[in-house]
Amino acid sequence: MVFHDVSLGRQVNVSVSFYASTSTPVTLLGKGSTGQVTNDAVTPVPPLPIQEVKFPIGASTSYRHRRKTALNASGARVWNPGAAPPTFNAGSPGSGAGAI
Repeated sequence: MVFHDVSLGRQVNVSVSFYASTSTPVTLLGKGSTGQVTNDAVTPVPPLPIQEVKFPIGASTSYRHRRKTALNASGARVWNPGAAPPTFNAGSPGSGAGAI
């Protein structure tokens, strides 16, 4: 992303936030920041690590899978958009904390 109308010089801090707009209230799902960095034409672009914020699973939580992963001929993981979505077996939930 390039900000064309930001003057060079001094320090800048680029921060991002990711929200679930379908929840009420709107829920923060991730955030990140570069921290203070020099804003000039020679300083390398700093990394912007994204910290995932845990989202609580509730009675109305639902999941929709659009794609599944698969292994290609070389053994690398790839997206397989034509694969059938995963199935759910309500009769065999997992056991232990956090199991679904």
